[in-house]
Amino acid sequence: MINIKKFNRIDFLVLIAIVIIGLIHLPFPFDGDQAFFRLGALEIQQGKVLYRDFWDVKQPGIFYFYFLAGTFFGFNEIGIHLFELIYMLFFSIVLLLSLKSYFRHQRIASLVPLLTVGVYYTVSEPWHLTQVEALVGFPLFICLWLTYQSFKYEGKLRFFLLSLSGLIGGIVLIFKLMFLLILLSFWRLVLRAFGVNNNTFKSPLS
Repeated sequence: MINIKKFNRIDFLVLIAIVIIGLIHLPFPFDGDQAFFRLGALEIQQGKVLYRDFWDVKQPGIFYFYFLAGTFFGFNEIGIHLFELIYMLFFSIVLLLSLKSYFRHQRIASLVPLLTVGVYYTVSEPWHLTQVEALVGFPLFICLWLTYQSFKYEGKLRFFLLSLSGLIGGIVLIFKLMFLLILLSFWRLVLRAFGVNNNTFKSPLS
């Protein structure tokens, strides 16, 4: 599963590169969506309730992300983007630790965060930063990874990992309900890959 001992010098260099690229984006100005999300986060900070005191068609996840970012680092461009950078850096570390065993050449595995998070920052313009579609990649990956890992085990441990995958999937849906289609495709593909069907899979609690 996760092997912290395989964390090497290239991994650290990749993380440093991501931090540098991310820092360049801190002062990028908010566009329409980000400005509105920030406004919603400020409303929450003042005790107002989403969908009652202010309203939007989007799910609450993005507003609470901005609320946490503003609470810790300030309700401005640098504060929100700094929180996102920390979030993406943590995502990069998880990618490194969880995917090492899937690559024959460890140097290639070390480049995974640079080719995902690093590319995201490289191609992003102000409008692309701190959007739902970018932020949701982290919990989507965790959900898929937990589902895949669960079928390497039996009994209660498998049930626990699948339940945790479902919980993380719920977090994804807090950001956007349309991502349910992606979650269902993840779970279906993994179930088919392991040859699991309704007759062979039973809960250890049953």
